[in-house]
Amino acid sequence: MRITLITAAALTAACALAGCSSLGLGNIPNELVESPVVNPVEPPILPADDSDFSDTLVDSAWSCYYDPTYNDDWHDDVLCADGLDVQRPYLLEGDDFVTEDEIMAAASAYETELNANS
Repeated sequence: MRITLITAAALTAACALAGCSSLGLGNIPNELVESPVVNPVEPPILPADDSDFSDTLVDSAWSCYYDPTYNDDWHDDVLCADGLDVQRPYLLEGDDFVTEDEIMAAASAYETELNANS
């Protein structure tokens, strides 16, 4: 305990002699310490009601791509999106092990099915 008090007193004295401030910033000019002014970003103007907004949304064809989940279950390593919605299908359920080539072949068939139904 005595060593801790002596060490604290020595550090306080050394800091006072060196001109340390309470923030430990020393002799740094205020313009370098103060936060910079950030210009706010204007939010986008959205349509007044949902009917106007639906015309501005982009609806495109479904596209599926390889997106591994690293959960040791190869059946869900594909994501499909159409610009508005995203799906993670569970493909080739009956197979114990699925390679990337196999899952992408199944994803291509699933993508074709999604696009046929939309």
